[in-house]
Amino acid sequence: MLVCLDMGPQVTACLCVHTTAFFTKSSTQSFESIPDEIIEVLEYTGSSR
Repeated sequence: MLVCLDMGPQVTACLCVHTTAFFTKSSTQSFESIPDEIIEVLEYTGSSR
């Protein structure tokens, strides 16, 4: 889409960095929201991190 709109490589690179940071933060928060009880049960059954 950015190529079609003729935004240029600098804008494309900036948006890629921003998107990567956003998804990294989003996935980190989703893993942190898992209750400790579930992690304990999974470790008890033999699962690893």
